[in-house]
Parts: sequence; C-alpha cells; structure tokens
Amino acid sequence: MKKTALRPLLVILFFLLIFSPLFLMPFTAERLGRGFQREFSVILGFIGLTMAGWQLAPISRFTPAQKLFNMDKLYRVHHFLSVASAVFVLVHYLLLLFNFEAGIGINGWALNLLNVFTAPLRAQMGVLSLLAYLLITLTSVFRKPFKLGYDAWRVLHDIFTLLLVGGGLAHVLLVARYSAAPAMNALLWVQTALWVLAALYIRVFKPLWQLRHPWKITRVHQEVETVYTLRVAPRGFAVPAFHPGQVAWLTVRRSPFSLSRHPFSIASSASNRDYYEFAIKKLGDFTNTIGQLKKGETVYVDGPFGHYDVMHSDAPGIVLIAGGIGVAPAMSVLRSMKDAKDPRPVRLFYGHNVLEHVEFRQELEALQQQLRDFRCVNVLQHPPANWKGYSGFITTEVLQKELPQGYRDFSFFVCGPLPMMAAIRASLTELGVPRDKAHYEEFNMA
Repeated sequence: MKKTALRPLLVILFFLLIFSPLFLMPFTAERLGRGFQREFSVILGFIGLTMAGWQLAPISRFTPAQKLFNMDKLYRVHHFLSVASAVFVLVHYLLLLFNFEAGIGINGWALNLLNVFTAPLRAQMGVLSLLAYLLITLTSVFRKPFKLGYDAWRVLHDIFTLLLVGGGLAHVLLVARYSAAPAMNALLWVQTALWVLAALYIRVFKPLWQLRHPWKITRVHQEVETVYTLRVAPRGFAVPAFHPGQVAWLTVRRSPFSLSRHPFSIASSASNRDYYEFAIKKLGDFTNTIGQLKKGETVYVDGPFGHYDVMHSDAPGIVLIAGGIGVAPAMSVLRSMKDAKDPRPVRLFYGHNVLEHVEFRQELEALQQQLRDFRCVNVLQHPPANWKGYSGFITTEVLQKELPQGYRDFSFFVCGPLPMMAAIRASLTELGVPRDKAHYEEFNMA
C-alpha cells in the first residue's frame, strides 16, 4: 500500500481507538437518569483517559509507522493529546462539582471527593490522576526556570504518566457503572494491554535490539568554536538507508535502556553506506560533552525517522533555508546531490550571527563549484566591516532577490531557531509558495 494511503488510515485508526469507549456507552448501561451534565462529564472522563493512554503512541519511535510521519509533527500530536487529556479530565470533575442544571451551585458530595483521607478509593485514584496531570504540566512548562535537567525531567515525566494513567484507569474501573459492563470492561483492559505493550516496546524491546546492534565513534571533528561533527559507524551490520531530512536518536556513554537519548538530523550523504554523520552544537547538558568523546567509543543509534524527502524526484529544484546548526540536514541534501550528480538547481539561504561561526564554510564554497547549479546565500546578523553580502536576517526581500525562476514548484526545507521558522513561514506565504511544497523541521521536546 502506498504511503499516501496508509497515513490517513493510521490516523483514523488512532482516533478510533481514542474514542472507542463512546461507541460502547449507549449499549453497556441502562439510562441512569442523571441528566445531560452528568453524562457529558462521564464522556469527557473516558476521552481524557484514553487520550492519556495513547499520547505515548506518537513518540514510541515504532520505526515502520514513524517513517510515514515527521518527528516534529508527531511530537506536536503528543503535546496536543497531553494537554487535551488534562483539560478533558479537569472539566470532567468541574461538571461534577458545579451543578449548572439547577442553577449555578456546588455539589457538596463532589467537593468531598477531594478529601483523600475520607473519600472512597475510586475518588482517591481520580485525585491521584489529577495531581499527576498538574505535576507533568508544571515540570514541563517550567523545566528551565526550575533548573530541571532533561534526564531528570524524563524520569519524572515517565513516573507522572504512569500515575495519571494508572490512577485514571483504577478510578474508572472502581466507579463500576459503564465499566462494569463486560464489553466496556474488556475494551478498557485491551486498551491497557496495548498501552503496556507500547511502553515495553519503548523501554525494553527496542533497547534490547539496540544492545545487539551497537555503533562506534569513528571521528570527532571540531568544525567551529561550538560545533562538532560526530561520525558513527555500525559494528558488523549495514548502515540503514535514509533520505536527507531524517533524524536519528543517539545514546552515548549510556546503556540503551537509559532514558538519556538525543535526536539529531543526519548530515551525511544518503549515498554513503559506511557511516552516519551529525553536526552537533554545544547547547545543553549532553551536547556540551561532544568534544570529549573519543574514537572507538560505543554509541547506540535509533533511526532513521521522518517521512518528508526534500529530494523527492518530482521537485524541479530545491530551496534550503537554515539558521545556525539547522544547516545539518541541508548539508545532507547538498552532499547527497553531489554524490548522485543531481543537476537540479539548489539554493541555500544560511543565516548566522558572525562569519567566524559559519559551519562548513569551506565545504559550502567547494560545493558551489562541484554542483551544477548551486548558490549559497549567507546572511549575517553581525557582519565584518568588509562584508559585501546580506546582513541582518533572511527576509522576504532577500528570498525574492535570490530565488530562481519557477521557485514555487521547488521543494523547500526550513530548519533553524523557532523565531526564524515563524518569519520564514510568513515570507514563503507572501511569496506564493504552496504549503505542500514547504517542510519545516521543528523539534521541541518539552
């Protein structure tokens, strides 16, 4: 089956699983005469629970599925489901607390459910789930102000997710109204089994496979002051095929069972089947140690992931727009085009702060001679006094001056800081570039 047909089918299946309890509700319990508000509260509670359980699926890194979608979009779906499930569960309780059907009033029995010392166990489990939602939100939104390291945040995130899903499931089963019906009870346990399998795949099965397929570091090279090229090669097995624009997750100096893994765009040529290269900038806890890595050290690689192929054959030309270390996937495109002797026109708009920190500067100059129709347009925010190129930011005017004729049919690939990405979106829209021609690589973990 073609990928274009399989993607919507997977999306439909995913949301059918989320909303599946609603399909059984009319057939699994007699009408309890509790009114629309109470029943609507129950509906939101069911949806909130299944959303919380399935929010792990988009980030499970199940390779066949995640080659059909881009990682940035999958993480946006994960974030959306996490927030939506929290809102649904909160509104579920508020509809129990406030009685809108008999005028705005407070149901004392619902308020008493918050007292974990006197409330029944089903209510205690619901409160535990709500508290876990709150803690996940606080630690994710305020991770940097709290000075919470990424690895520590990952551990807390997993613990809170287990508490909110486990507490929510226990709450639903103990309430034992709709969930007491055999069909609904079976559905909830089947869903739970699938969630457990997804967690086992992430935390056990995938690490076991990686443990049997280690890679080794073959080169660590400093490109500029804060950027290193890391080259890794497999130990005794073939390099997985990939296309430019895909990403892989690296685990270095840790077991593959560790929660410490980091995503990077592959920067090497797709024609090279001996190794992967990554361009990594020193920005955080892990990346600050890149320069300390040694040749021969073991590394575990999970990937490649991502659907969009910027070099797809239907595109008459390619436009790459990069900011800072966002040039890494652009280098993969250019190196692949050189190795494949691709004659199509290609333009790289490369924004940076200062000339001295422009990554791959000499290689880019050489590629302008090696590729048939390639031009690199550097835009410096703080150019030297003798700079004759563009200064400031990559603007609509810069793009309009340098884009070749027929650019609206080209394949566009944009990667860089989030403010730059937003500005480029507006510029490409203004320049009439169709939305389906442009791909934006955003990777916001939390």
